[in-house]
Amino acid sequence: MRNYEGVLLMDPGLDEEGVNEASKLVEKVITDANGEIGNWERWGRRRLAYKIEGKTEAIYVLLTFTGAENTVQDLTKTCELSENILRHMFLRKG
Repeated sequence: MRNYEGVLLMDPGLDEEGVNEASKLVEKVITDANGEIGNWERWGRRRLAYKIEGKTEAIYVLLTFTGAENTVQDLTKTCELSENILRHMFLRKG
């Protein structure tokens, strides 16, 4: 198992329940692949450097997790298909 860190930029129109739902979707992908969530940090609504899908703000969420190599591939597919996640990035730590 490897350590990863990820950042999700979520739609600024989401309410608290919508952010929780999108977070649970990501968490489910990780736990289904026998990974573990380390930490979730919500940075809140922040201004974007450039427009993404016509939006100038996004809700930033930072997460750390452990998982196999294919976990990141599964997460990428899930985030690309989700309408609530505007952008995502996952990096291997250390």
